[in-house]
Amino acid sequence: MTSGNISEEPIITKNEEVFEKLKTVADAFLIHDRDIFMRVDDSVAKEFEGKVYFIRRARGFVPKAINIKEELPEVLGVGADLKNTFTLIKSNYAIISQHIGDMENVETLNFFEEVFENLKSVYRVEPTALGYDLHPGYYSTAWAKEYSERKGIPSFALQHHYCHVTSLMAEYGLNELFGIAFDGTGYGLDGKIWGSEFLYCSIKDFKRLAHLDWITLPGGERAIKECSRVALSLIDEVFGEDIELIKKLPLGGVLEEQKIKQILKLKRIPQFSPLSCGMGRVFDAVASLLGICHYNTFEAEAAIAVESLVGVREFSKKFSYNFKIINTETMVIDYRPMIKDIVNDILNGRSQSEISWKFHNTIIKMILEVIEILKEILNFEVVGLSGGVFQNEYILRETVKALRKINLKPLIHEKTPANDACISLGQAYIVGKRIKS
Repeated sequence: MTSGNISEEPIITKNEEVFEKLKTVADAFLIHDRDIFMRVDDSVAKEFEGKVYFIRRARGFVPKAINIKEELPEVLGVGADLKNTFTLIKSNYAIISQHIGDMENVETLNFFEEVFENLKSVYRVEPTALGYDLHPGYYSTAWAKEYSERKGIPSFALQHHYCHVTSLMAEYGLNELFGIAFDGTGYGLDGKIWGSEFLYCSIKDFKRLAHLDWITLPGGERAIKECSRVALSLIDEVFGEDIELIKKLPLGGVLEEQKIKQILKLKRIPQFSPLSCGMGRVFDAVASLLGICHYNTFEAEAAIAVESLVGVREFSKKFSYNFKIINTETMVIDYRPMIKDIVNDILNGRSQSEISWKFHNTIIKMILEVIEILKEILNFEVVGLSGGVFQNEYILRETVKALRKINLKPLIHEKTPANDACISLGQAYIVGKRIKS
């Protein structure tokens, strides 16, 4: 009794297709003679401080337009490839599509085009320009380039985390904002994988002020699924190739010694092991170090598992791990002391719950210490929080409380999800403002 679709594919709308695609999944089919005109997934939300905090904005909320407080040209933001949505701007309203999904198959791309034509028609919008993600390998990027060329309209390649922050600027009607964008993956200006960004954003551009130190991902994309690879990479960063140490950890009980050595060897080959500073990868590594998740069977599975261990606690600087801030032109947060402390706590028999709590507190402490340095330089009073990491209830709640204690105003998403579903709004807002000016 649910929407019918194969994982990572859109909801099926035709009875004949359901019989064929879901025959190995369902025991019975209840069909109807009323066809589905437009597929819309379930909306998913939490309550935060008495308001709706979206995880997925779809049925019941879409296609209600969002007031962006300023009349802008008709433009399009095509979104990113994960949790894709697109955004059309009409006058002073942003029309955000329902959850499209992950742009990794033909079915999802067809769904994207189906919804795009529908919303264009319903709202009578004809984009005069568009924005897309900087990632050269995204399907959404390829679609955007082809569409802009076919229609003869200008297009803008926009950095992923910049658009996380500018989506908050769109929600609150701002022209500039200091923001933090924490997630797993976003293509950086340097071609590396970003994901722990402290950014000062304006309509024209952004400045990257701080980020986590680089993490090597053995096997690239495979390391995003296999948390154990990231855990081994971080152990190697701190302790070197210490097989005996690894055997004492939960990780050593699930991987054969030969596999461990292969992964560590792969780590030393740059063309097969790209660099990332994604905060989401640190959550993956900690999940594997604790022995609670070594493989993500769905996105953010490891991060959710780590969060679930925290329990009913509050932030405490006292109960956190060590880290260093390297104060160069762009500040770098060295996570290695934290990993060393976590491994020692595991070896000393500390509970998973306490380690997870101290780890979460360390992330919040990193945020506060970086902000206190930057605030002296930039003198900002408002901090935007975006990215999938801020869907972690403890991180969100305790960061908001901690920022208020140091007299800063936190801005969080109220009209879009904090995850990649907000990217298209940020793209459309920036393109609209640039075209207008």
